[in-house]
Amino acid sequence: RMDGSEKLVPVQVHPSSVSAKEKIFGSPFLLYQELVRTSRLYIRNVSPVPPLVLAIFAGLLSEKDRADIRRLSEEEAVLQVSWLKLTLSFQACKKIMEVRTCLE
Repeated sequence: RMDGSEKLVPVQVHPSSVSAKEKIFGSPFLLYQELVRTSRLYIRNVSPVPPLVLAIFAGLLSEKDRADIRRLSEEEAVLQVSWLKLTLSFQACKKIMEVRTCLE
């Protein structure tokens, strides 16, 4: 996203990056150090970030923007942290919420 817009903007890994030839990163989420605009928009120094790491560390923990657990069944639940939704076991959701509470 650029300039606070909700519109997604495609980027590519910069050719000088170590990960430039990677086709699959193992996670749909990447952390990057530098955003470069030339004829295209590039990111450099990228690392894949597993969704569980985002569930624990990403997003604001304020009264207005709280993480939420919605139970789907006896065993399964959806954990929503800001914009991220993960379907996990209910016990895993509870543990993530405990860790997030300790980090506040």
